[in-house]
Amino acid sequence: MVISTIFRRVTRRSILVVVASTASCGLAGGEAVAQTAASPISGPAPEFNLSDIPLAEGERIISSSISGAIEFDGQSYQTVDPLSVPGLAGGDEHPPGFGAMGQSEGFYGNSCANGGCGQPGCRNARCGGIGGRHGGGPRSAVDFGGRPRLGAGGTVCGPTCNPYRYATVDALYMGNNELDNFGSPALFNLGDFDYELGIRATIGYVPDCRNGFEFTFTGPFQWTSQTSLLGADYFGGNLDSLLTTNANPPIPLDSFVDAESQFQRLESEYLSFEANKTLNGWEVVKLLYGVRYIQYEEDYIFGSTPNVGLPGLLRSTADSRLIGGQVGIDLTYPLTCRMWSDMRLRGGAFANFHENSFQLVNQQTTRIFNSDNDVRLAGMFEISGGLRYYVTNNFHIRGGGELWYLSRVGTALDQFNTSLSPRTGQVARAKDDILMYGASVGAEWKF
Repeated sequence: MVISTIFRRVTRRSILVVVASTASCGLAGGEAVAQTAASPISGPAPEFNLSDIPLAEGERIISSSISGAIEFDGQSYQTVDPLSVPGLAGGDEHPPGFGAMGQSEGFYGNSCANGGCGQPGCRNARCGGIGGRHGGGPRSAVDFGGRPRLGAGGTVCGPTCNPYRYATVDALYMGNNELDNFGSPALFNLGDFDYELGIRATIGYVPDCRNGFEFTFTGPFQWTSQTSLLGADYFGGNLDSLLTTNANPPIPLDSFVDAESQFQRLESEYLSFEANKTLNGWEVVKLLYGVRYIQYEEDYIFGSTPNVGLPGLLRSTADSRLIGGQVGIDLTYPLTCRMWSDMRLRGGAFANFHENSFQLVNQQTTRIFNSDNDVRLAGMFEISGGLRYYVTNNFHIRGGGELWYLSRVGTALDQFNTSLSPRTGQVARAKDDILMYGASVGAEWKF
């Protein structure tokens, strides 16, 4: 009985202690929370140790002071102070003489930074460098002097839109394959054309970053081949020809039979004018379209002096004047800082205003004299490629190869055949193709 009473009292007191402790803890906790919210954290901040960062296998941490150098695996890596790089807004953190990015002195000028073109501030820029055209700042590795290579500025902020003009002159050394399919009325042939010199001169203007226009002259080329023979030296005084007649009555051809001497000569001339609208993609691509005039002429003469009688002469001329439209593209690609490859493509469709004339003189008497003209469709295709070397940003020299194809034009030998009649030369023919090929060297100056 006594033991039971003691157990009940102990149990009752234990429960009261637990309840009182619980209440006391809850109150103290609330006071602690309130006190924490109202009072700042005091004491030292926890320390950070790089060794606490987990690293993957093979990784290691390298630290360096600002504007110092990092040594890693035997090589030195230079760090950059971020305060030395122009930011997006002006301030004391920029280098002396520089405002906000895109508005640095000597680079853009305010209007250029906002998209304006051709402002004085833009014209003072160097491509890819820091410092104006007349400034003393450091230059980029691709700054070769003069105005920017792109003809449009260009800095750490990107290219600007400088207006510019350019002049290009190429010396052309071209051949003509017209004599590869030569059908001579004489018993001897002409030799191949020699290579001839001509020029290709271009002047252009780009008033903004994109649109422009240019004018180009090509030529004049004059290819000539001629041959003469003495019958006493080669045929024992007997020089004949392949000429025959199918007319009734026959056309006399005795000046071309039993001749003591004969000669033949073929001249070919070419020139071209172009006026093009251009669309420029900086230095790497230029698209164009425009009008073009091409003139291609041939003049053939076959003369014969007989042993008995008076001389004879056969002459045929063909003039093709092409007027039409063309499209083209110029492409460049940098191989090194100064050396670039380039390619030039042109193609067009033209109306060929073709004229021809044919004349036959026998015993110094005109037997045939006819002419005609017609309009046909013709085409012209050009491809050239080579290398250019930038001496400065604004001046480069270049060299390469040229291949031109002139389609459906008139040639002198195509206006007649060896079987003659009074109607020979009365129909203008324009169906020959001419291939011209060679090399070019030249230079371009932007200003």
